[in-house]
Amino acid sequence: MRDQFDDHMREWVVPFRMFSNNQVTSIFDAVRNRILDWTLKLEAEGILGEGMTFTPKEKEAAQHVVFTSQIV
Repeated sequence: MRDQFDDHMREWVVPFRMFSNNQVTSIFDAVRNRILDWTLKLEAEGILGEGMTFTPKEKEAAQHVVFTSQIV
């Protein structure tokens, strides 16, 4: 995109994109919700990670959990 500007503009222009506070907040909310969904799915699979550590059995089980996310 910048190369296209450089080809057509006489002066150097830096393209940028602005986001409103609401848009940034929405991104953070979406990420937080995805993490919550993921942790609830792990918990349902019996992967608890109590005390912020995981047992070898939980680590093995977590390798088989598939979680995909797309933020639009």
